Amino acid sequence: MRTKSTRITILLLLGVGIAFFLLPSCEKIKEATNIKFKYDLPDVTTSIDSSSLLKTELVLFSSPFTVNIDSIIGTNTGYLKYISFYKLRFTINAPNLENLDWLNSARATLMSEGSSPIELAPSATINSKERTVDFLLNDVDISSAIRKPFVLSIYGNINGPIPVASVQILVQSGLQITVNPF
Repeated sequence: MRTKSTRITILLLLGVGIAFFLLPSCEKIKEATNIKFKYDLPDVTTSIDSSSLLKTELVLFSSPFTVNIDSIIGTNTGYLKYISFYKLRFTINAPNLENLDWLNSARATLMSEGSSPIELAPSATINSKERTVDFLLNDVDISSAIRKPFVLSIYGNINGPIPVASVQILVQSGLQITVNPF
């Protein structure tokens, strides 16, 4: 009788041991089959008029976007696992000698219809001698937000007037889309 119960115990322990090693492996296989690709949103150029900089925090940039996920990954949107921003850059295009000495910090949000704003990049300190801000982006899933038209906004904390009448800016952004066929 003892040998039969011993065999059952050994088989159970062996089954649990195999399951213990195989289940995490399945997750690793799923991770390994993730397909990540980058999709650049259209570059947007706009101007900031120095007379609009009367508040401490103001909207430096706000633009609506529409991303047709179905056209990007086809009809397999059920395999869509995660979408996040991988790039967000704010650059002074003109005048050529202007830098960001009038800007203390900047932050970026995304908002779609009927939802609250999603913080994409927290307030970052600006190097006043530079012309470009490369935002350090939060790793946040925006899959549900970009299925509808959304607005990308950049807010800035101003520390003084722009020394020129108008500044032309360029905003470049891009999404990283993760798809898993399993």
